[in-house]
Amino acid sequence: MADTITITCPECEKTLTAPAAVAGKKVRCKSCGHTFVAQAAAKAGAARPTAPKAAPAKPAAAKPAAAPAKSAAQAPPPPAKPPLADEDEEENSDPYDLRETDLSARCPYCANLMPSEDAIICLECGYNTRTRERHETKKVYHTSGFDWFLWLAPGILCALVVIGLATWDILYWINANEWFGENDPWYLYMWRMFFFKLWSGVLSVYIMYLAGKFAIRRLIFNPRPPEYEKKK
Repeated sequence: MADTITITCPECEKTLTAPAAVAGKKVRCKSCGHTFVAQAAAKAGAARPTAPKAAPAKPAAAKPAAAPAKSAAQAPPPPAKPPLADEDEEENSDPYDLRETDLSARCPYCANLMPSEDAIICLECGYNTRTRERHETKKVYHTSGFDWFLWLAPGILCALVVIGLATWDILYWINANEWFGENDPWYLYMWRMFFFKLWSGVLSVYIMYLAGKFAIRRLIFNPRPPEYEKKK
């Protein structure tokens, strides 16, 4: 007699007897028609594993009949976009949109427009693009004509001293013997001596150098009087 095994349908749990050759193959239950892999039932006294109960297959729901496709002529037109109230509302609809681009030269300090692309100093804040420094405005007192006179008077006086000493030296060297005679007292007669003429000329040249130097600085290189800032 051929060897047989006992198998159990996992769907209806009905016990069936089948040849041992079907072990591991797919079989169909005669009662419920469920297809499963045949496994020999566990012997008595051994722990019988419980197979998970498969959920019963639900019958597929009938699909509704597809509605006939509408022709392009019967399709409703898309809804028209309502017009905006005014142009301002249209511009504000997208605040992050780039409207225009300005490539004019601007100050890197205050971002105001520069006078031109080659301008160096900003007229708004006084920033110098070359030195990278900002010139600050200050309130100063008005420079009057009397201030100009007090500032230029020392330079003018030094210039007159230079002219006067040069004239004196020339006339003194030419007319010294005529101005001072041999019969004059000693304190007048010594003006005729060459030694006295030489040292008087050296002294006058030194004085002319100092006075001329001051006159050039004041009248040529720095003729404008200083400005005094108003106290806040």
